[in-house]
Amino acid sequence: MSENLIEFDTLIPHMGGCGLYQIGLCIMLWFAVIFFAMVDFNQVFMVAVPEHWCSVPALQGWNLTLEQTKNLSIPWEEKNEELLRSRCEMYAINYTHLLASLSSADSIDALDQSNWTTSKCQHGWEFDKTWYDSTIATEWELVCDKQ
Repeated sequence: MSENLIEFDTLIPHMGGCGLYQIGLCIMLWFAVIFFAMVDFNQVFMVAVPEHWCSVPALQGWNLTLEQTKNLSIPWEEKNEELLRSRCEMYAINYTHLLASLSSADSIDALDQSNWTTSKCQHGWEFDKTWYDSTIATEWELVCDKQ
């Protein structure tokens, strides 16, 4: 039975080889494939979840750097044997009273936060806009409990 089989490569020259029709067909399909690939891979950028942390409106207007704001409001947590800032919790304290009692912004780093209680984010989140200005996750705040 294998003696009667004809290989595909031997048929191509008899059908006319690679002509304008085949080249045109490949070009048209190439444009369609590129379009669908962009649509498929667009999800990666639209649904990306950038670094985020709790927003604390009480700290705005105190002329604090981002690092000082995080040090004052975001607790540390251990994940996979690595110490990272929490993405879903904040310290539950009266920030206005605390900052008014401090002598300078430099003394923020010296505060003992070991006995401060924590709570879930109360006022939404702030997102790192280094890589993405806006994604579905940042617009609808699809982080922490809202995932």
